Amino acid sequence: MPAITVAITTHNLEMYLQSCFAELEAQTFQDFSVLLYDDRSTDGTREVLEQLQLRWGDRLEVILGEVPQKMPARSRNRILSSGKVTGKYIVFLDGDDSLEPDFLMQLYLAAEEAEADVAICAYDRVEEESGHVLCREMQGFPQVCDLGEENSVNLAFLNTALWNKLIRRDRIGNLRMPDFPVGEDAAFLLAIYSGCKTLAFVDQILIHYRVRATSVISNTPEESIYAFAAELHRLWSMTGDSWMKDNVGLAAFIHIGISMPIRGYHNPNVDIGRLLSWIENYLGEAFNWLRGNRYMRVCYLARQGVKGLGILTAYWFHRLHCFRLFLAAYEAMTRILHMEVKF
Repeated sequence: MPAITVAITTHNLEMYLQSCFAELEAQTFQDFSVLLYDDRSTDGTREVLEQLQLRWGDRLEVILGEVPQKMPARSRNRILSSGKVTGKYIVFLDGDDSLEPDFLMQLYLAAEEAEADVAICAYDRVEEESGHVLCREMQGFPQVCDLGEENSVNLAFLNTALWNKLIRRDRIGNLRMPDFPVGEDAAFLLAIYSGCKTLAFVDQILIHYRVRATSVISNTPEESIYAFAAELHRLWSMTGDSWMKDNVGLAAFIHIGISMPIRGYHNPNVDIGRLLSWIENYLGEAFNWLRGNRYMRVCYLARQGVKGLGILTAYWFHRLHCFRLFLAAYEAMTRILHMEVKF
């Protein structure tokens, strides 16, 4: 059996697949197989996959979706439930990701040396049209972190994408991603972390995320935000451990209180005033505005750099019912500096 199963989901990514597989062929670590789910592509994706299967042979297995799933969570769940994930570890990639040659090697060595449940690497977000680097993330973390200890890394500060993480397959077990299009990976990872003991970190940027104007992130529907919020509250309610509960609570504030309004602000179909009113009610009723949460203390957030100060600022803008000003300031900053601060 291969050490790693590389799980890839595609939908109309004909122009990216050849380069994606060329980068996999160039990996310095080759003890892996590829399991790919194609979500009913209507471009030339399936013809490209036929060519790739001839070249890759048994190392590539393709699952051709017959009914469009229309969201990444469903496609990834099809992979997890296929019975064909055989590696000790699994990494989820999108068909348009760009990898460094030592992506798999570095993550595998980090996981094995630390006996970690999840290994996480740094990454950058690159604007597809211009090639401009919008931000670099997940650097400056300890090489190894034992969860649940007093000095444990704050899970809410970890990026929520799956594509920069190598995960032990047995830590996933029967867990599946919730059925909504945005935020599902964050909820899925929080559920995985609740059963983990150790995380490993690689400080190098090993994967490059393409930011496209037509991505799901750029077109977040209001209904998905409500579904994501409900799932985070469900996870929080089911968590008994106070350390994990505070992590999930802070994650709920970051994602629902900050990230989702920023996304909704860019969607003309979202009534931002109604959404902000709903979010303030949600944070008050479901989380009591995080009173008593160890990670919402001023002394803690002030030590977390720009992100910590941003979270603290966002909190008070919400409490003063003027979060539109925060959104306008964030929008102006990203436009003028041509960069992002990812929450």
